[in-house]
Amino acid sequence: FAAHSLGRRKVVESADALAGLARDDKSNHVRIAAVEALGHVGGERAARFVAPLVKSDEPDLVRAAVKALGRISHTDAQPPLFEALHSTDAEVRAEAAAALGERGGAEAVERLRVVAATDAVPSVVEAATDALERVATPEAIAGLLALASDPSRYERAVAALARTREALLEEVARGLSPQRPAEVRRAVVEALGRMKSRRAAELLRRAYDDADASVRSAARGYGRTAFGKPPGDVS
Repeated sequence: FAAHSLGRRKVVESADALAGLARDDKSNHVRIAAVEALGHVGGERAARFVAPLVKSDEPDLVRAAVKALGRISHTDAQPPLFEALHSTDAEVRAEAAAALGERGGAEAVERLRVVAATDAVPSVVEAATDALERVATPEAIAGLLALASDPSRYERAVAALARTREALLEEVARGLSPQRPAEVRRAVVEALGRMKSRRAAELLRRAYDDADASVRSAARGYGRTAFGKPPGDVS
């Protein structure tokens, strides 16, 4: 309780004492509480104390350390998270992906794109996909668009794209380019169609004359719902 209280208050001067608890206390739940508190305290010292715990033999402590590093904005907190993405424990990989989604940054996005596209465990893929959605930069959206070309990741990618904020809808619409695979164009149509947004409905018009019949059909179906009969529709 003392550790949690210091963390909530973000008492910077408590970092050394919390680090001692995290390293030496005999009760695992106390060590975890100290690690969580260090995540809230933040700063270089907290990052330095927590980082080695990512290699602990205690799975619960490792997950707590990963989560804490996600809250620490100091640059020293990032390399251990990259390392945790390659853990043999899928829960640790998922926690690392979520933590990197909280931190953001170009390198984090690139690592998340790789994990989302290649990890064999669905929960890790979901965590990495959600993290890309949370980061919500043009590069993160490009990663989600690329995921849509994989049938096993298609629905997750569509769901994430459908939650894109209004200011970034043009980035989503880039997926309608004729140079993109038909699966990606169809994913963009589905994502835009799920949004309750006038702008999203307008962007759907770009797919009315798509070269792929399934993309055209989906776009016109969603467009009909948003606007009534789409221009040029003779059905």
